[in-house]
Amino acid sequence: MNFRVSYLRDYIMPRFLDELTQFTLAQVLQKNMSAVLNQLHLDDSALDQIMEQLQKKDIGTLDFILEVFRQVRYSVGMTHENREKIITSLVSRNLFDVLMPLIDSPIDMTND
Repeated sequence: MNFRVSYLRDYIMPRFLDELTQFTLAQVLQKNMSAVLNQLHLDDSALDQIMEQLQKKDIGTLDFILEVFRQVRYSVGMTHENREKIITSLVSRNLFDVLMPLIDSPIDMTND
C-alpha cells in the first residue's frame, strides 16, 4: 500500500495535490509503516522470511529493509524500546552478514 500511495503522491498527482492532501497522504504512509514495524517486532517468522528473501537477493525485500531503517531512525511516534527491539532482532539474525554480499556484488538490474 505504501508503494502505491507514494507513487500516486510523488509521480501521478504532485501538481494537483494541495498541502492538506499531501499531509494526509504522508500521515497514511506513516501510520501504515508504523503498523508494519509494530508487527515486525512481534512476529519472528516474518523476520525469518525477510532474511530468507534477502539471502536470495530479492531487491524488493532489500528496499523494504532500507525503508525499515529509515522509519526506525526518523519515526517520531516510535518508542526507543521498539527501535531497539527491531534493530536487535535484525542484528541477531546476522542482517549485516546477509547484506554484505549485496554490497560487495550489487544486483545487476539491467538484465531483466
